[in-house]
Amino acid sequence: DLLKKLIAKKKAIKQGAMQELLTGKKRLQGFTEEWETKKVNDIGYVGRGRVISHKEISKSKSKKYPVYSSQTANNGIMGYIDTFDFEGEYISWTTDGENAGTVFYRNGKFNSTNVCGLIKVKNKYDSKFISYLLGVKAPFFVSKNLANPKLMNEPMKKIELHIPQFNEQQAIAKILSDMDAEIEALEQQLQKTQTLKQGMMQELLTGKIRLVKPATQEETKPLAMVAEPEAVYKKEAKPIKHNEHINDAVLIGTMANAFGSEQFPLTRFMYTKVSYLLKRYKEEQDVGYLKKAAGPYKPKTRYGGAEKIALQNQYVKKHISNHKGKKYENFLAGDNVTEAIDYFKDWYGEKTLQWIQQFKYTKRNQLELWATVDMAIEDLKQENKPVNFQTIKELINNHEEWRPKLKRPVFSDENIKTAINKINQLFG
Repeated sequence: DLLKKLIAKKKAIKQGAMQELLTGKKRLQGFTEEWETKKVNDIGYVGRGRVISHKEISKSKSKKYPVYSSQTANNGIMGYIDTFDFEGEYISWTTDGENAGTVFYRNGKFNSTNVCGLIKVKNKYDSKFISYLLGVKAPFFVSKNLANPKLMNEPMKKIELHIPQFNEQQAIAKILSDMDAEIEALEQQLQKTQTLKQGMMQELLTGKIRLVKPATQEETKPLAMVAEPEAVYKKEAKPIKHNEHINDAVLIGTMANAFGSEQFPLTRFMYTKVSYLLKRYKEEQDVGYLKKAAGPYKPKTRYGGAEKIALQNQYVKKHISNHKGKKYENFLAGDNVTEAIDYFKDWYGEKTLQWIQQFKYTKRNQLELWATVDMAIEDLKQENKPVNFQTIKELINNHEEWRPKLKRPVFSDENIKTAINKINQLFG
């Protein structure tokens, strides 16, 4: 129930963010350029798909990509239809109301069903931003006079959109897509929790697992399952409960002090992977990590408040570097970093502070490999599946964002096996 309420809250926050960011009512820091008004027909080619067979569709690898669907016209929010791998400059939407359309990309060609409209966006526009913008704007142009509401190509072409410069489009799309990722992670956690509850009902309500009655009426301990082994705690429990965002802010400050320098500042990649491994070491449960292309990724750290807290408390300060004409935002220890380190020692102990030092000179590829393999191991354990090289590799291969990893040398069979041994060494 708490997860359901949290998901509803996050969706409401995202809806509010869309209304603020996609209309220009709220501007992101650093962006001041005027927005321009363009019709959909001006930002790209508007066309239509072709009829494809179910056999063709079944051969493609499914994924979700934001599109506008008239099925969401009543509440005016972004809709999703099942789509397939294709180039990012394309946006699709269903022109035929409740008749869902399908999109896929294969052999260098983009294809969609004939009940799909198609927009091929020009280079100066970000397709993900435009698709979010259409999710807010397009519902008002759906024909309401038909039994099956539709949004055909001609009305779509005439829709006017208020659009910022390309960099601001990308920044807004990144924030909204990270919100989507966080909501997706919570929904996955909800599904796992519901599955666990269903399994417990099967065990408890059929008598397969029996509860132990307290020895005396004075006993106040909760009932324990007969089959449940006595808990063994390999590591000391965290003595103080603390807010997740404050906790992550303390971790960022401590790691900036441990790893960062003017020449080599702390990167988001570094603190994300090391904090993931640290929480595993301390046996903390954190459902905020998602399976992303670079391994475990936690959008809430950047957008949920942890970085902001670390900067406001001066645990860290920003370090801007330039590489090949692009700016990168990293971190150095701030004036009050000692406070963060003291909190870290109180919560995790001096031994843990020494433990994280082993990652100071670890290369990005190694951190990504270890964190990815460990996350795969933990997923297999949760699903009560055997944990070995084959099952780990299969899990990576079955996940859409992780599958490309297996083509990289760092994720060779030999390196995955070595990573399994490393994980056992770190957490065994």
